[in-house]
Parts: sequence; C-alpha cells; structure tokens
Amino acid sequence: RSIGILYRVNALARNLESSLRDRGIAYRIYGGMRFYDRKEVRDVVAYLRLISQPDDDVALRRIINTPRRGIGTTTLEVLSAKAAMENTSMFEICKRVDEFSDLSYAASKIRYFVQLITDLQQVLARNEQEFGFFVKQVIHDSGLRREQEALLSKLPLEATTRIQNMDELISDAMEFEVRLEEELEELSEFPELLVDQPDLSLPLNLAMTTRAYLERVALYSDLDQEDEEDAVSLMTIHSAKG
Repeated sequence: RSIGILYRVNALARNLESSLRDRGIAYRIYGGMRFYDRKEVRDVVAYLRLISQPDDDVALRRIINTPRRGIGTTTLEVLSAKAAMENTSMFEICKRVDEFSDLSYAASKIRYFVQLITDLQQVLARNEQEFGFFVKQVIHDSGLRREQEALLSKLPLEATTRIQNMDELISDAMEFEVRLEEELEELSEFPELLVDQPDLSLPLNLAMTTRAYLERVALYSDLDQEDEEDAVSLMTIHSAKG
C-alpha cells in the first residue's frame, strides 16, 4: 500500500495490471476503472463472446444495439420471450426474425445484426487470421471504433480514451496469442498437464485462441471483484494532482 504507479493515460494501465496479476500482487486503480471493466473493452469482449458462443444471451443483450441500431428495449423483451417460449437462444430467434409478425417493425435492423455476427463467425471458422487482427476486424466491422471517431469533435477526451483502450485491447490480444503458444509449447513435453484443457493443442486455431482469451478475461473479471487494503495504487498523473 506504500507503492504507487503513475502513468500518462489510462490505456497504459493494461500492461501494468497484467503484470501485477501474473505476480499475484493486489492493486487498486484510482480515478478510473480496471482495464477489462471499461465499457468499450466490455463491448468488444461481448462481440467476441457472441461470435464464439451464439447462445450467450447476456452478450447479445449488451451489443445488439451497440453502437445504436434502433433496436430498443421492447424488441429485446419480445426476443427474450420468444426464446424462452421456444427453449432456444435469442440469437436463434434473431436468425428467424421473418417468421414472427410482431417483430416485423425491427426485422431489417435485426437482419443486419445477424449478418454482421454471421460474417464474423465465418471469419473465425476460416482460421486465416492471427487473433489480434481478428479482434481489430471485430472492432472495425461492428462500428464501435467509428462511433467513437464520430464523437471526437464533441467529446474529444472521452472518445480518444475509448479509442486508445480499444487499440490497447488489440495489443493485448496479440500478446495473449504469443504467450499462449509459448505456454502450450512448454506443456507439450508434459501431455498429462493438458488433460484439464482438452480444447487446447498446437497448432492453435483462431477459435481455440478466442475461447482461451474469453476464459482469461472472465477469470480476470472475477479477480477484479476483490478490493484488498494492502494493494499497489495505480493512477494517471492527472488523477494524482493535488
């Protein structure tokens, strides 16, 4: 608790957070959120979840109207009710939107969303990209980056920070893939250690890496719930003034 780390902008905290976690050192961020708790980061992760696991209704609820597509709360309630009635996922109902007359008012917007996710699922299945470039494509194709770029003139500081955080997430994805390959190469000499990770093997494919990354993010998010008193303090230089 007697140690503090200062940095210029919040986006730079990601590497520090990762290193502290890896070493089991507790930390708290003042005047900002932990990296994986930031809205723009959670939005991108939700896209990755839905692309990888289309039955994830929580992820769908978060991103079906992010950026805004004119799909409101009423439409979400109808989708949820129909999914429950048919014992299926909300995304499956979205794919069958033309079967439901009470969703006709939002059908074109839902079809657009389904096509976006389906196209990215096909990219995932083709396995032709490195993971970091896939995350970059998700940020671009979803419109999340364009949304922030459009806000640069109105909210320059907020929009710039969110763009920086999305760029940092791409770097995080690239570094994760390299580390995962290195870890699997080391473990390949001891196959008994991979029994608990049957989905992971070399050579890695894009779907494997995506699933492993989502598991890592979920683990980090769970750890982030702890708030220990004896922790390193992290903050921007601006937050430290005074």
